Amino acid sequence: MTKNNKCRYEIVEKYKIIDTLKEVNEGRPIYIREILDSGCAEYNFSSLSREQRVDIIEQLGLDNLTKMLAKCFKENHKEYDATNEAAKTYFYLTGDRKIWDDYISKVKKQLSL
Repeated sequence: MTKNNKCRYEIVEKYKIIDTLKEVNEGRPIYIREILDSGCAEYNFSSLSREQRVDIIEQLGLDNLTKMLAKCFKENHKEYDATNEAAKTYFYLTGDRKIWDDYISKVKKQLSL
């Protein structure tokens, strides 16, 4: 994974990201759902590797990308929970349970109100 101070990824359209080095995805824009929505066709048919997805998430930030995914869902009239999808996908990619556990804890608190 790239560990530079300068982010190599750039948001170029509402829901698309490019790799400024043009190595990932052959320089074509990457749709947000290819990165954080493991249940969709775009994710499953994407040429992105696990390492590339994690690198994008680490460089642009999970919170920033989750907000982008939420806007994408809302604009496209999807009733999905972007936080759930992002947390689940991040756990699937990294094995880091903290993000998933924090999400479950938040949901349990909301349900107990």
